[in-house]
Amino acid sequence: MKLTTKVVALTFIGGAIGTFARYALSTIPEWIFVNFWITNLIGAVLIAVFNNVAWFAKDERRAFFTVGLTGGFTTMSGLSALMLYSWQTVLLQTVAGVAIYLAVGWLIRQVKHD
Repeated sequence: MKLTTKVVALTFIGGAIGTFARYALSTIPEWIFVNFWITNLIGAVLIAVFNNVAWFAKDERRAFFTVGLTGGFTTMSGLSALMLYSWQTVLLQTVAGVAIYLAVGWLIRQVKHD
């Protein structure tokens, strides 16, 4: 990806929107730990979609959606903070996220070939 002013601005805007969406989920009191699970799994699905659908391949779209939006939405720092409470949950979330990412990517490729 070529760094241009437009790409940097779109990454920033996408990141702000993704971060706000993550924050909005974190304000649901019953979801104090579940929000990390939900955001990271949704983020894995979105990244798989953005990486496997040709429309998102343009630098500006990749900067906004893949790097900015999902980068701001998912949160490794939050996942790391959970390590203090339950490393098993973190391991489960990480494995589930990778599995879902791979499954969605595979499904998208199957649909594109049909």
